[in-house]
Amino acid sequence: MHDAEKLIATIKAVRIPQGYDLKVWEADAIHTDAKLDTFRMMGHAFEYGFLKGQRATRLPADVLHMLAQADERQLKLIAGFVRQLVKKGGVA
Repeated sequence: MHDAEKLIATIKAVRIPQGYDLKVWEADAIHTDAKLDTFRMMGHAFEYGFLKGQRATRLPADVLHMLAQADERQLKLIAGFVRQLVKKGGVA
């Protein structure tokens, strides 16, 4: 399998949780701005996906503060809650 084929197979295998999927209005805005320029549209979609990924990995300062102040019992409750979120594919 060539590199391009591997790339496409990898992309097709990705399963995006519903809460992180591209919304219709977002796709429409990207399409409208690209003005039928395919490469511009792909660039916008890639950049927007990258931005959403960055946002998803950031924790607000208040959450970090809360975790630093939590006792062992509270941390176990939080860990259980996070496990449930992961099972459900995140939050919308």
